[in-house]
Amino acid sequence: MVVTALTVAQLLIGVIHIVSGTLLFAYEDFSNLPATAAYDIYTLAYGLLVLVFAVYLWRGRWVG
Repeated sequence: MVVTALTVAQLLIGVIHIVSGTLLFAYEDFSNLPATAAYDIYTLAYGLLVLVFAVYLWRGRWVG
């Protein structure tokens, strides 16, 4: 039960980060301050890693 709740929460967090990172990156104005794109890329990468580890957790495999 605890693993299921943890995995569902982790999936939700991953999806939220993927969506928000994609929106931030899509509406980024690179002409003013291209350094802010680092946060957008970080958010996308974090969301992707959270989703990958959630799938491994759901399948019962140990990673990292």
